Amino acid sequence: MSDVVGIPGNRIRSFVERIEQIETDLKEIIKLRKQDQDERDEHDSLLDVYMRAMDEAGPAPVAEAA
Repeated sequence: MSDVVGIPGNRIRSFVERIEQIETDLKEIIKLRKQDQDERDEHDSLLDVYMRAMDEAGPAPVAEAA
């Protein structure tokens, strides 16, 4: 069927995945635009604190398979 259309299935999959990523990004942008500047600043500060805490903790131990 994909030969008839002229576009390989993996190319179509790539297009669809890109559209899905753009939709996800748009939802995030809309969510941020609904927040006021103070809320965004607070969110960014909290995220920064969490990221620094994870960096200081080092890599997570690898779980062993049972």
